[in-house]
Amino acid sequence: MSAVPASHLSSVPQDTGEVAIRTAVAVLLANVRGEYNRLCLVDDLEDLASDSRADEAEVLRTIASQVRRLVKM
Repeated sequence: MSAVPASHLSSVPQDTGEVAIRTAVAVLLANVRGEYNRLCLVDDLEDLASDSRADEAEVLRTIASQVRRLVKM
């Protein structure tokens, strides 16, 4: 299993929510193989966000944007 290098996850997290999001991103990227599949995951997260409550949607969009940014690196 390939892990996301810590250097790709930015600086020190500000709070436990940020830690949870970074952990989720790292786990997702470690378990989803291939750029196409990872970009499909981003689409699925964004679709899920559109059907979620505002606070959940914000978290899902944040995860999706971080996954997209890391996939394009």
